[in-house]
Amino acid sequence: MTRQTVAKIELSNNFDGLRRSTLKKLSTVLEAHGIEFITAADGSPGIVIRSPTKT
Repeated sequence: MTRQTVAKIELSNNFDGLRRSTLKKLSTVLEAHGIEFITAADGSPGIVIRSPTKT
């Protein structure tokens, strides 16, 4: 994944133009480094930061 792709994701409020495979790769890397994606009780998205998994 290029830096330009990551920058595009960071600046965007709309992920429709991105491939699911790109978002999956990014989420896999973030999860391996301790980021857990959650949905709050009100339905809004969020994250929890945990200790990274050891590989």
